[in-house]
Amino acid sequence: MLIGIDKRFVFAASTKTASTSLEQVLKPHADIFRSGSAQRKHIGLPEIFPTYDFLFSQPGYGPDSFFKFGVMRDPFDWINSWYRYRLGNKVESPLPEGMSFADFWALKDWNILRGDGRKHLQRDMFLGSDGQLMADVIIPYDRLDDMFRDICAELEMPAGLPRANVSRIRETQSLPDGLEEEIRAFYADDYKLYAELDAINAEGMVRLRADRRAFRPVRQASGTSPGSVVAAPEGHVFVFSYCPEAGGSIQTHLNERPEFCIRGENNDAALHLMRSKNAVATNPEMTALRRSGKKTAASARRYGAEKVFPREYGRAMAAAFTQKVLKPEPNSRIAGFRSGLTPWDTGVLHRYVSFLSEHFENTRIVFVTRQHSDVAAANRDDPDRLDSIDVFYRSYRDAHPDRCHLIDYDLWQSDPQTQEDLTAFLGEG
Repeated sequence: MLIGIDKRFVFAASTKTASTSLEQVLKPHADIFRSGSAQRKHIGLPEIFPTYDFLFSQPGYGPDSFFKFGVMRDPFDWINSWYRYRLGNKVESPLPEGMSFADFWALKDWNILRGDGRKHLQRDMFLGSDGQLMADVIIPYDRLDDMFRDICAELEMPAGLPRANVSRIRETQSLPDGLEEEIRAFYADDYKLYAELDAINAEGMVRLRADRRAFRPVRQASGTSPGSVVAAPEGHVFVFSYCPEAGGSIQTHLNERPEFCIRGENNDAALHLMRSKNAVATNPEMTALRRSGKKTAASARRYGAEKVFPREYGRAMAAAFTQKVLKPEPNSRIAGFRSGLTPWDTGVLHRYVSFLSEHFENTRIVFVTRQHSDVAAANRDDPDRLDSIDVFYRSYRDAHPDRCHLIDYDLWQSDPQTQEDLTAFLGEG
């Protein structure tokens, strides 16, 4: 089970439906996730919402503001997969060596019947006790790759899907006459839902594609009136250079175009936003409480920590920074600033640039280098420091070529192609 606050998704992880692989893709975008035992990991939507009521009961964060999805497998294939997995893999509850599928089915253990005697059905992951559908999309397992790729594209997430926890035994031996029909009859309720997936998913995907923001609440900062709110820019550009002259030249060049509003140095106030966000993101106790879904008592040392979501907090601070510090001009589409900070600790610089990239909308980073001998003496007291920053600029650009651009200021002054390259990178040509 994973919940992404910023991406606005809830993923209900059914068993034997590639949930471990899906978790690897979704986890970087999740603020809440449960892993470990099956009892923790595989909880359905009817249990997720009351368990995390502290989130879903908040104004603007109701279940309807999240895209809710999961995966369902053909019921006959699903129970066959469980049989093969428990027979051939090292698991906590293995089947006796050589046990036939017919004997496994006759056993009617927890895979087939729950402790209270109810059938163990996949539909319970997605339907309420009254039979009401709670999911927007239930991906059929045989369409997992293409449908999950489409969902990730709409939620703006990478979609490479590894495979994990695969059954070592690939085929189930032939079944006695009549057993398959018995199994299909047993899972009649699951098959009823399975037959409806195309219609359910068509509606859910149309909604997702038509307006991804349908799964996001419309919020306005408290204490503001509509007239005092600056229109949010379409994107951001941040210019980093250890040379004020070089950084200033790029800032001036961008601001010659009315769609850009790149502010000057602001003492790198956003660096402290990064530190504040990381303070709540890296604290082990707060992280454990956030993942547990348990409400803290009013007397607890970390009272309310389970309600603090670092990525959402970072996004809110970034939005406030744009509104109250950058204050883009009315006709501009791209906001940003020029950084005058030169943190000699490239680890700090890495975390800072990553924070800007993750939390500000559609961010582009422009790094500017210069011949060290031309850099002001105040920044040239240790040549190794400038070398380390140059190395960082290049390595970060190489790791993130889609959102980072590197300019050699000496070439910028002499070669018009460098200006054309920047225009092409920003997509403003």
